[in-house]
Amino acid sequence: MSSKYACTQTVVGEQISDSHQAQTSCGFAVPYLAIKQDVGDPSKQIPYLEDRHTLGHWAGKRILAGDMDDYRSKWNFQSLDGLPGLRIARQDAGERLLWYGDLKSQFRKWHGTELVLVALLSAIMTVLSMYILGLTTLPNPVEWMSVK
Repeated sequence: MSSKYACTQTVVGEQISDSHQAQTSCGFAVPYLAIKQDVGDPSKQIPYLEDRHTLGHWAGKRILAGDMDDYRSKWNFQSLDGLPGLRIARQDAGERLLWYGDLKSQFRKWHGTELVLVALLSAIMTVLSMYILGLTTLPNPVEWMSVK
């Protein structure tokens, strides 16, 4: 990254994101909020959303040039924070096991909660298995909780 945009780095999750890249890629489909005259009452003005037309023009030029698939596979393969991007972009970029990438993403998203639950369930199952096999005994809850 150039020093010109050094102050625009932010931490997103565990990665550094370039906010200049986000700034220059967002907003193509965001509509303008415009004001127009009310048809029923010309003395009143009402707000409405006006299409920006930017995304349609840009995509049309890419499609006519025949490089939309290349653009999509390069820039939409993953998000700015490193998560898997559009499935079609990942496929265009050569990823064959899309389900595996989706699974890795879900694991990354849920791993903290799931690891705690798996550890807790494993501990309970281990103690119960040892009790059933006669390798340990469980304390009497009344004796265990009573204060002596």
